[in-house]
Amino acid sequence: MMKDKLYKYNHKRFYYLARKTLVVFSVVVGLGTAIAIPATINYFSTETRTGLAETSNNSEEVKNDSSDTSVEITESYNN
Repeated sequence: MMKDKLYKYNHKRFYYLARKTLVVFSVVVGLGTAIAIPATINYFSTETRTGLAETSNNSEEVKNDSSDTSVEITESYNN
């Protein structure tokens, strides 16, 4: 079949190899773009969150605040 194409359209084998390579490459680039654009938009649109282990002083204050509120809640149920 390849020999028939070569005689019929007067193209060399390299033409068909290059065409197949370019088609595959364009499909790969298209899929990569279709995945990369939404992922990039999602990355830049989400808010940056700080971790819980930012500093030791802040974590101690959070623990003290949470224990104070639990004590206040239990005291209000006892009254």
